[in-house]
Amino acid sequence: MIDAGIIKKNKGSPEEEDAVFEIRYLDEDHLDEMMSLQEVIIQNLEDKEIFRTHSIDYFKDLFQVEKAAIGASTEEGLIVCSILQFPEEIEDNYGADVNLPIDDLSRVVHLAKVAVHPAFRGNSLQRKLGFRLELLRDDFEISYGRVQALRSIPEFQYSNHCMSSDRRSFVSLAAR
Repeated sequence: MIDAGIIKKNKGSPEEEDAVFEIRYLDEDHLDEMMSLQEVIIQNLEDKEIFRTHSIDYFKDLFQVEKAAIGASTEEGLIVCSILQFPEEIEDNYGADVNLPIDDLSRVVHLAKVAVHPAFRGNSLQRKLGFRLELLRDDFEISYGRVQALRSIPEFQYSNHCMSSDRRSFVSLAAR
């Protein structure tokens, strides 16, 4: 376990209640929960096109890097996840989009996925997980030689608001 605490479920609504959460590293044992979280998010969106879903194989690939995925769970299951991706190909590397020198592209890490359960929005969970990933920078530099963290600008309004207010080292890029 990385951290624990109490957050609000249905924050700001008459159904608001406290929920205990724990932040942990995610791995392949969490694949079913990842898929369920995606489904809950999609089912609660008017415009289903603004949230990009992924296959179970996509997540399996991302989970191959130790400590590259973290999430928070309550007794109901996974409520938020944040996953890093280590791009292999130059054409898939956001660093090329911002004209990083070719020698620096191997140091790029993407913020590949952030997902927050609709009932737990407004608790700064995305920011909390981003902060935890930021604390891992030294580990990733030692283990993988990577420290440049990049993300695309999401069309998803909740993510965009949270990320635009977060000014640490994740460099924003226009959506690809």
